[in-house]
Amino acid sequence: MKFIMDLQLFGGGKGGSSTTNVQSYTPTAEEIRLQKQAADYSEAVSPNALELNNYAMNLLKDSLGTVQVDYNTINKNAQNQINNAMGNMAALAGSNNASNAAANNALGNISNQTGTLAGLTAQNYGNLAAGNIPSAYQAAMENSIKSALDNTMGKTISSLGNRGVLNSSVTSSALNDIERNAANTVAQQYQQNINQSADLLGRQSDTLGSALGQQAQYAQQQFENTQNNNSQNSGLYSNLINSAAQPIATAAAAQEAAISPAQSLWSSSLGLNGASLGALNAASGKGTTTSTQTMSGGGGGFFSGLLGGIGSGLGGALFCFPAGTKISMADGTEKDIKHIHEGDEVLSDDGSKVTVIEVMKPHYNDVYNIICENGHTSTTLSQPLMKPDGEYILAGDLKIGTELKRVGKVRSLVYSGERKVYDFKTSDDNNYIADGFVAMGGDGSIWGGGN
Repeated sequence: MKFIMDLQLFGGGKGGSSTTNVQSYTPTAEEIRLQKQAADYSEAVSPNALELNNYAMNLLKDSLGTVQVDYNTINKNAQNQINNAMGNMAALAGSNNASNAAANNALGNISNQTGTLAGLTAQNYGNLAAGNIPSAYQAAMENSIKSALDNTMGKTISSLGNRGVLNSSVTSSALNDIERNAANTVAQQYQQNINQSADLLGRQSDTLGSALGQQAQYAQQQFENTQNNNSQNSGLYSNLINSAAQPIATAAAAQEAAISPAQSLWSSSLGLNGASLGALNAASGKGTTTSTQTMSGGGGGFFSGLLGGIGSGLGGALFCFPAGTKISMADGTEKDIKHIHEGDEVLSDDGSKVTVIEVMKPHYNDVYNIICENGHTSTTLSQPLMKPDGEYILAGDLKIGTELKRVGKVRSLVYSGERKVYDFKTSDDNNYIADGFVAMGGDGSIWGGGN
C-alpha cells in the first residue's frame, strides 16, 4: 500500500519553476492488519448503530418525552389551589377568634348572674337568720291565722250559746284558751315558716345555679365543637396545600420515564460508533517512509507544495472523510457519510438547511485522526476545515494549538491508515458539519474522475 503523488500536477508551469516531489510510505503488516480490522468492524457495527439510533428516534416521536407538557398551566392550578387553601386557613383563624370571644362573653354573663344569685341568696339567708321572713309570705301567713282564729272564735261562741252556758266567765275562759292555743300555734307555725322559707330559698338557689352551670357547659361545648371542626378543616386544607405540587412531580416523572428507554438506545448506538483506535495509533508510523525532492526555480516542502496546489483549486485534489463520519442532518439527526445521497437535506454552518446536489464516488485514500478540545474526526490532509473567523485551513496545515470552529484547539494529529473515503457537494455555501467540524464540500473539479 503506497501513497505516491507527483506535485507537477499542481505546480508545473511553462517558463517558471517546477518541483518534483515523490514520497512513499510502506505500512507494516501489523498496521495493515489493524486497519483492515478497524474497517471491517466499522462496516459491521455502523448499521447496528444507525438502527439503534432510529429506534430511539421512533420511541421519542409523539411520545410524552417530546410532547411539551403544559407545566405553566399545571403550576397555575397548583398556585390557585394553594392560595384558596391559605385563604380558607385564614378564615378558620377568624372563626376560632370569634368562637373564643363568644364563649368568653357567655361565660362572663353567666359569671355575673352567678355572683348576683350568690349575693341575693346570702341576703335572704341573713334575713331568715334574723327571723325575718319575706313580707309577702308573712302577710299570707297572718291572713291565714286570722281567718283560722275568727272561725274558731265564732264557732266557740256559737257552741256555748247553743248549750246555754254562754256567760261572762265561761266566755272569758274560752277566749283565753283560744288565745293561748293560737299563740302556740303561731309560734310553731312561725318556726316552720322560717325553715320552709330557707328550704325553698336553697332549692331556688340550687336550681338557678344548676341552670347557670348548664349554660356555662353549653358555651364551653360550643367553643370546643367549633375548635374541633376548624382543626379538621385545617388538616384538609393542609393536605390540599401539600398535594398541590403533586401533578407537577407526576408529569415530570412521566416525561423522564418516557425519555429513558430512547436515551438508553441512543447511548448504545454511540457505543457502537466505531472501533477503538488505540491499537492503530500505537502501530502507526512504524512503516518505512522514503522521500525524494528536486526543485528548479521556486518551490517548497511536501505539504506546502501539495496542499498549496489544492488550496488554489487546481485539479486532482480530494476533499473527503472515511465511513463512520457523522453528518448533521437538517432534521436534527445524524447520518453516516457513506449513506448520504443526492437530495438529502443537511445542516450548514449558519444553521440553514442545504441540499446535497452531488456525491463523490468512494475510493481509498490515507486519512488522519484530528483530536480537538471538543471533538475528533478522521479526514484526508486535503480537507479544508473552518476556523472561528470563517476562513478555511487544510487539514495538512493544522498544528497543535490551531483553533477550529465548534471544536476548539487541536490537541493531536495521528495517521490512521488508508480507508475508503466519501464527500459531497451542497447548495448555497457548500459546507456541512462532519463529527462537529465545519467542512468545505468538494465538487467534480476537485474530485477529478472520482465522482
